[in-house]
Amino acid sequence: MGEKISQSDLLDSLITSLKKALTRDSKVVFFVSTLGILASVIAAVVATSIPKVALKTYIGVLVLVMGVILVSRGRFTFSWNKILGIGILSAFNKGLWGGGFGPVVTAGQMISGRAPKSAIGATMLSEVPICVAGFLTYLLRNGMPTWNVVIFLGIGAIVGALVGPYITAKLKSEKRVKVGLGILVIVLGIWTLAKTWLI
Repeated sequence: MGEKISQSDLLDSLITSLKKALTRDSKVVFFVSTLGILASVIAAVVATSIPKVALKTYIGVLVLVMGVILVSRGRFTFSWNKILGIGILSAFNKGLWGGGFGPVVTAGQMISGRAPKSAIGATMLSEVPICVAGFLTYLLRNGMPTWNVVIFLGIGAIVGALVGPYITAKLKSEKRVKVGLGILVIVLGIWTLAKTWLI
């Protein structure tokens, strides 16, 4: 009995130490990734039964609204509930349409009170397991008609992943990063809606 209590105490102590050792950034990545994987898998299963026009319209409107909120002068306070909601929503988008994760989770973190550079870094790290889970689920359910697109997109993503952090690190003003990202997100939302309905 004494041995069981000491093992339980040891486990509690280990969990407490781990919680203290984790930074806010690593906790955000953990929560967004864990819940995001589940949401991404569910969305990849649901996506095949939803019309593409409806999906693209939903993503375009969501991204546009988040961009408008970002460039507004509102001040945002941090909340774990907001972070969890944004993680699930953005990963669900990733599973539904293959896109909409990065802009939504980055803008959403800033709306949840996170600093722009921290939000960008956490998004990049969280996206890896979520993308893998969504891709494998879609691949197993639908197969892959051609790998050429995957290869070229992969090359572009690698280049972007190398150049993007360098540019972000050079930007000194958090306010400019936030406004600049907000403008890019608005443009992306408008472009998505225009491609869906006009082009």
